[in-house]
Amino acid sequence: MTNQFHGNMRKYVEVKPCTRCGAYFKRNSKYSDEQWHKAQYCSRVCTGTWNKGLTRADDPRLESIAIRTSIGARGRPAWNKGLTAETCESLRIGGLKIAKANRGKKATGRRAEGLAIGRTWAKGKTKEDTPSIARRSEICAGILRGRRNEAHSVRMRELYALHPERHPNAIIAKKTKGKGYTNIEKIVAEILTEGGVEFQFNARIGTKWVDFLISGTNLVVEADGERWHTNKEGETLRDLYIESMGFRILHLPGRKIMKDRDTCRTEILAFVWSTRE
Repeated sequence: MTNQFHGNMRKYVEVKPCTRCGAYFKRNSKYSDEQWHKAQYCSRVCTGTWNKGLTRADDPRLESIAIRTSIGARGRPAWNKGLTAETCESLRIGGLKIAKANRGKKATGRRAEGLAIGRTWAKGKTKEDTPSIARRSEICAGILRGRRNEAHSVRMRELYALHPERHPNAIIAKKTKGKGYTNIEKIVAEILTEGGVEFQFNARIGTKWVDFLISGTNLVVEADGERWHTNKEGETLRDLYIESMGFRILHLPGRKIMKDRDTCRTEILAFVWSTRE
């Protein structure tokens, strides 16, 4: 505490020495009691030089900072890695559209409008034909991989058993009117349609969902994507459950559907018409 004269008035000002340069600095209105108690440096210059030349091994404070930084960065994927020139240009144009739409408007509602415009660059694109979207998908999958919560899985299974209309497959089927196909599902749907076979897409059997249920029969056709059917044990248990309810299943690997459509057509139609002879 020191005395200072301000005109004809005497005022007590609280000061302390800088631990870096030794100069005294005074407390001003920006410091709360707790902040002033912790304050050690007189300026940003002294604050920014305390760790020059030091490493995590030299100072425990740097070790603590490094740990906190790494923890905070785990949930922030490097989404912009692998962007193409085309995608960067699309992002730039999207930013200009957002700026133009917000010009002269109040801040209220800007965020929603900006998000709606900003998403247009990826409209109609998939990870199969857009490298940047494939990269984002890979990063997000890597973050979520290994985080499965068994208790959460049990709760969701119970929820979907009571409310099947809330299952993601049911929502997709409702929004797309049963036509939300992947590439391989689209090929199978075309084969069935060309063969005059009526079917139900994304049909529910018990607690499971199947790709194609042939109408009026106990036949199921599954288009197995390479990525989503890698758990052989889980697939076997799923098939046993469906078969225990009196259904027969035809599995078609995605690679086979894409490369040999004629053979798949023969197998599908033979499977369907075998029960009608």
